[in-house]
Parts: sequence; C-alpha cells; structure tokens
Amino acid sequence: MTHNFKKSWLIKNGFIPEHLQRQFMGGLSFTMLVNYTESNCGPYKELLFIPGLFLINKRYHFMITKIYVDSTDSMSSGRSNWGIPKELAEINWAETGSTITFNVQQNNQFVFDAEFRSNPVKFPVTSQLSPFKFYQEMEDHSYVFKPKGSGQGTICKLKKLHSVSPQFPIFPEGKLINCLHIKKFNLAFPSSKIERL
Repeated sequence: MTHNFKKSWLIKNGFIPEHLQRQFMGGLSFTMLVNYTESNCGPYKELLFIPGLFLINKRYHFMITKIYVDSTDSMSSGRSNWGIPKELAEINWAETGSTITFNVQQNNQFVFDAEFRSNPVKFPVTSQLSPFKFYQEMEDHSYVFKPKGSGQGTICKLKKLHSVSPQFPIFPEGKLINCLHIKKFNLAFPSSKIERL
C-alpha cells in the first residue's frame, strides 16, 4: 500500500528516531504485508512501514521504521545482518479466491487488520525501477543495502483497513495512493555495508 501523509504527522507518528528527524524529507509512505513461503529463515510473515525518504550522507535512502514478523529466526537475522528493527508478533494471512485477509496481534493486543480483493490483470514489478538504497541504524552501527525484488503485480481494492497507535500508524491520517498484490514475489537481500556510528 502507498499512502501520502503530512510530513509533520509522520515525524510525530512514523516511528522516526529523534536524531534522524531533520534528515527526514517526506514523500510517499509504504506499508508492506508479506507472506514468505520460503526463506533462509524458513517461512514467515511480516508487516512493515516505510515513512518516506531520508537524506543521509548526501544521498536519499528508505528506512524501515516499524516491522513485525512471526519468526524468531527472521527477527534475529534481520536485526543482526541489516539493522532492521523487527519485533515478534502473531500474524495471520488467508486467501480465499481473490480475497486476502491479514491481521496482526502482539502479546494478545490488536495491531493491524486488513482485507483486500485482487484484480486478475497482472503486470511485471521489479525493484530495479527504484534508485534508492535502505539505511538502518541499530546498536551503534549503520547498515546500508539494496534489496532486489520482482514478481507479478495486480491492482487491489482495499475492503478494510484498521490499525492502532502507538503500535502502528493510523491510516485515516493519510491518503491512499494505490494498493498492489505482488504474486510470485522473489526478494533477495545482499550483505549490508556496516559501519560504526
């Protein structure tokens, strides 16, 4: 999902670290709901939020500021190898025909709930169209990397979307730009460039 939020609202509610708020440039925000049927960590699901672009070392970068996964192996790997602040949660993904439902709870507390309906028309999607790398910080280190992904995209109709603060951004505060379902999704994470802060 792609949303357009006010920059001032994202600085307060987008989980942006205080020391990086001046580097936040705004732009479109992205929410990804992912069902990995296989990975080096085994199958798992995740919910993540990217508030927009950051200007760091004179270059624009994306940053994942909030992310939930339902795998302890994925959480540990994401934190140690890419500085991604993964948190453990209970995540359910279900597909019935063209309808997808997705919900997240953490410690039996509601976080996120959504329902989508996919369009049958498909088109190719690739990360090569984006020039931006990711920048993350964790435990006095910075991590820079650029994932490579591809798949077959379809336009989705959003049927239901609900989240609660402070666990996740509140979507009525932003304007929905588009919603895609990417099938046969392949994503590869290269090694990070890791530096001490």
